[in-house]
Amino acid sequence: MSYQSTTPNFDLPQWQETDSFQMDDFNEAFSNIDSDVQKKITATGILKGDGNGGVTAAAANTDYATTRLATAAYSGLMGTAQFTKLNVIDDYVIDQGTSGIWTYRKWSSGIKECWGSQTFSNVNINTAFGGTFYSGNFGNINFPSGLFTQTPKVFSDVLEGTYGCWLMRGSDHPSAAQTGSQNAVRGTAVNIPSVTLAYYAVGR
Repeated sequence: MSYQSTTPNFDLPQWQETDSFQMDDFNEAFSNIDSDVQKKITATGILKGDGNGGVTAAAANTDYATTRLATAAYSGLMGTAQFTKLNVIDDYVIDQGTSGIWTYRKWSSGIKECWGSQTFSNVNINTAFGGTFYSGNFGNINFPSGLFTQTPKVFSDVLEGTYGCWLMRGSDHPSAAQTGSQNAVRGTAVNIPSVTLAYYAVGR
C-alpha cells in the first residue's frame, strides 16, 4: 500500500506528494466503488414516490433514486401528482386521442382542446351583402362526444380552396356540442367547388 489515508465514504486512496503509486492501490479502489456505491445510492433515507402523490422512504438495495417523471402507472417512482405539489409543473395532459376529424387533449386542470379540418363541396356564394356576397350556413361540426361541458372558444379559418374567400359567423352559434356555422364571403358571386376549413376549440 503506497498511500497513508483514504476517503471517508468509499475508502478510496488519498496520496501524499511523497507516496508512490502501485497497481494494487487502483484495483482495490475500483473494487470498493463497484461494491459500495450501490449501497450508498440506495441507502435508507432517500425518498421515493408511490405514483399517487405520496412519498415514502426507499429501502436499501431495493429502490433506486430517480429523476424520471412518471405517472401513477409507474409504481415506486415519483409521479406527476407529486411533481405538481412541488411546483415543478403547473398542468399536464391526462388524456389525448382522435375522434373523427378531431385530435383532442384533456388537461389535469380541466381544460380541453381539439383541432381538425373539414372539406366542403359546392359552397355557393351568391347572396348580396353591401359590396360583397356571402354563402348559406355551412361548417357546423360536432365536437368529440362529451369533450366539452361548456361552450368553448372556437376559431376557424380557410385552410385551402379553389377560390379565395373569407369567413364570417353563421346563424348557428357555437355550443358545447358543435362548432357553429360559417358563411363564406368574397367580393364577387361564385360557386366554390371545394373549400377546406381549419378549426381549433378550447374550453372546459
